[in-house]
Amino acid sequence: MSGMLEKRAGLWDAVAQMSREYLPSPGLILQAPVGAAIDGVAYGGELQERQRRTLY
Repeated sequence: MSGMLEKRAGLWDAVAQMSREYLPSPGLILQAPVGAAIDGVAYGGELQERQRRTLY
């Protein structure tokens, strides 16, 4: 059943996909609902190292 839903949604259709340059960074996504409480640019810049240190 899920295969039909994914196909219908067109998730893998290249025309429906956005280029990464148009997508906001994880830091900016996190900053949006809380405003100035988080520096989205700094958060994004430190993200890879923080994930490497804490997730793996």
